[in-house]
Amino acid sequence: MSSFETLDELQLKYADMALMKESEADAMFCTRLFRPWEEITEARWTDQLTVLPPLEWCSSPAGETFKSSEMYSGEVTHIFAHIRGRYFECRDYAWKKHADLVLGAVLAMASENRH
Repeated sequence: MSSFETLDELQLKYADMALMKESEADAMFCTRLFRPWEEITEARWTDQLTVLPPLEWCSSPAGETFKSSEMYSGEVTHIFAHIRGRYFECRDYAWKKHADLVLGAVLAMASENRH
């Protein structure tokens, strides 16, 4: 249903309203759902690995990652990493590649060690 109001008129009611492509609006929504890497327990890792079949369970010399097969919303899901004996979780796009996920978890470890 349309009110036939112009964008300027709508912005008087909703100051943050903007005209954009649907793909831009979707990306804007998804980034609000993201959560940075945080360290978790081995028990959390194991629970999430076994509760549902994992998506893209990958292992390399740098580390191990998998994604929850249950999407948090749209293309966003919980992602898990096992790096150097430590366990991590974040929330991000399900399409992210293993190498990028390992790098993100390692960078989170490095920034934690700087404090």
